[in-house]
Amino acid sequence: STHKNDREIVLVGGTKRYLSNEKLILKKLIELGWKFKIVGMDSSFLKDVKHIYTGFLPYDEMLIEVSKASFSLISYNTTEDMNYKNDLFALPHKYYDSLAAETPVIVNKRFVSMAKEVEKLGIGVVIDTEKPDEAVEKILKAYDDYETLIENIRKYKKNFIWDEEKKREFLDFVCDD
Repeated sequence: STHKNDREIVLVGGTKRYLSNEKLILKKLIELGWKFKIVGMDSSFLKDVKHIYTGFLPYDEMLIEVSKASFSLISYNTTEDMNYKNDLFALPHKYYDSLAAETPVIVNKRFVSMAKEVEKLGIGVVIDTEKPDEAVEKILKAYDDYETLIENIRKYKKNFIWDEEKKREFLDFVCDD
């Protein structure tokens, strides 16, 4: 089967995040035998959630760690303000990194732009962190249909990778007089 490190969720990041609801979700999954890995974010806030910690890694090594996980969790607040526009509409690098690594994403529904794309393309799970039980259910259900997620990521992967060819196309487009 295409499952990678069986039932492992990876969180990539380097800043202080407010993750209290996410903690509940992770703890429930860990009780069900899931593993949780943190890459590059020394978060004392998550010390009570059992996890594997890699420390900060060079980009390519970080991608390898992400590619080994079943899902990449993209859910955070950079501020206490739940409506901080930069959070809501951001399409952060780690989102594209996960897809480049062929790892389905678990995205907070507050992230409007990402959530829309994830649902439309079927490349992950959108969760409501205010409803931890329902979120856990959705993740488990998505895991049951993991092959489909991987197929969809492979199908749309080209849209997510910023390679040399893309860069050239973009520059041609922008510089085209």
